[in-house]
Amino acid sequence: MAIGVGLIESTDVEGLRAVIAHELGHYSGGDTHLGPLVYRGAAAIARIRADLDNSAVGAVFAAYGRLYQRVTSGVRRSQELAADRTAAH
Repeated sequence: MAIGVGLIESTDVEGLRAVIAHELGHYSGGDTHLGPLVYRGAAAIARIRADLDNSAVGAVFAAYGRLYQRVTSGVRRSQELAADRTAAH
């Protein structure tokens, strides 16, 4: 975990504590294990869609990309809420 100067300069001590607690909630919840994999998956789908453009196979990947985004955004939202609960605790 890295804390940028912008964050330190833009918040007070309590805000900084809350942000750090939230991020540690991600670590304790195991969220950091799947994050890179999900990101690489989304990037790969985007590259394939760009390469295939408007072909039939491209349309299939576009549909898959929308489904992937829908599923992973739900998971990410759940992780954010869990990290918020951990930080609040």
